[in-house]
Amino acid sequence: MINKFFYAAYVLLGFTLLLACNNDDSDSIENELTGQWSVVAINISDSPIGPVIEPGDDEVISVNFSQNGEFSGTTSINSFGGRSTTNDNTLFINELVSTDALDTFFGQAFYQAMSESSNQNQQASVFTISFIDENTLNLVYDEFKFLTFERL
Repeated sequence: MINKFFYAAYVLLGFTLLLACNNDDSDSIENELTGQWSVVAINISDSPIGPVIEPGDDEVISVNFSQNGEFSGTTSINSFGGRSTTNDNTLFINELVSTDALDTFFGQAFYQAMSESSNQNQQASVFTISFIDENTLNLVYDEFKFLTFERL
């Protein structure tokens, strides 16, 4: 009887530690992602070498990711916001709402990326998070397409 108790306690402890490790990884990515970012490049090609679109003079797309999964941002013309989740190195944009004025070419490329990254099975836009360093990250979709962000 005592052996069964220790076995059950051991299994429960192992399961709890496994869940804690998984949450720490997701929390770590979420913590790294939290903050104000600016989109500095968009690769719109199926090739990893381009072409890459960069913002024009005085053109800014900024995004603020909160720890609670909410985000908000602006392009030069529109504002947007929504909800996201992370899992390992994946970002899921579960909800995206935006004003609907005709945007600049760079702004249109941003919204096109959001649309193209949409996964009907997941009912979300899906990006692989790739940190280049602590102040630069790529959100990769469709194999070679990506959005490059710099921390503000």
